[in-house]
Amino acid sequence: MATIVEVEGRLDTHEAVCAERYRGIEQQFRASNARLKRIEVGLIAAGGALIGAMGWAINLLIGLVAKL
Repeated sequence: MATIVEVEGRLDTHEAVCAERYRGIEQQFRASNARLKRIEVGLIAAGGALIGAMGWAINLLIGLVAKL
C-alpha cells in the first residue's frame, strides 16, 4: 500500500507532466490561430481584388458597348 508521501509525489509529478503538455497544446493553438488569421486576411484581400476586377471589367464593357 502506498503512503501519503508516495501518492503526493506521484500526484506532483503527474501535475508537472500535464502542465507541460498543456503548455505545448497552447503553443500549437496559438501558432494555428496565427496561421488561420493570415489565411483569413489573404482571402479577404483576394475577394476584394476579385470584386474590384469584376467592377473594372463591367465598367470597361459598358464603355465599349456605349461606343457602338
